[in-house]
Amino acid sequence: MMKRLQHVYTMLLLFVLMPLPLFAQDSGAVFVPLSKNLPRIITEPLQHASVQPLLNALLAVSISVAAILAVVMLAIGGFKYMTTDSVFQMQGAKEQMANAIIGLLIVLTSILLLQTINPDLVSMRIFQSGV
Repeated sequence: MMKRLQHVYTMLLLFVLMPLPLFAQDSGAVFVPLSKNLPRIITEPLQHASVQPLLNALLAVSISVAAILAVVMLAIGGFKYMTTDSVFQMQGAKEQMANAIIGLLIVLTSILLLQTINPDLVSMRIFQSGV
């Protein structure tokens, strides 16, 4: 049951969070503190609003979360491997560490593949108008 739940979370991570863009370079966004400009922001309509910076940030966060989770799963698997006496539990810990490494490789390979095919796929410049 636990292994099936782990596979469901892995698939959720891969299929929901992976298609998001990675780099938020040169998005053109300017930092505006809300405390000084709140009335102007509320009264004026948004100009040049786009989803691109949000998607770029979501991909960067999802890649970071995947890397952090892979390191955590490696640490948990290593701890299980060191503290158990059972051969079967050692095998399960080895599988857990291998799955964490494979998951991280899948994430990094997908980004590398998209970057190689077309860098605009990763930076989400494909959604700009007039392309």
